[in-house]
Amino acid sequence: MRPNATYLCRSIGMQTIDTGTPQEELPEALAALVGAEIREVLVPREGHLAVNFADAELSVRAADDYEAWQITGPHGERIVCMPGGELASWPASTG
Repeated sequence: MRPNATYLCRSIGMQTIDTGTPQEELPEALAALVGAEIREVLVPREGHLAVNFADAELSVRAADDYEAWQITGPHGERIVCMPGGELASWPASTG
């Protein structure tokens, strides 16, 4: 997953993280999600994203002027939140 907009990470309390934050300054709570099992992914019509883990939630709101987020699956399938919240998707690679 790659958020391109400000996002929230909820684990112990709630932290707002801007995508301009240098990687070395990201909170430990966010680093702990790398490789964690995803339990649920929710994308309502507005294009917002909520990713639920066992002990945390990561959420990204759709943006009017740019692609707010994208998710790539293990076989190359991809979903992108386009400007305005419309979703675009591509199937898994066949090669």
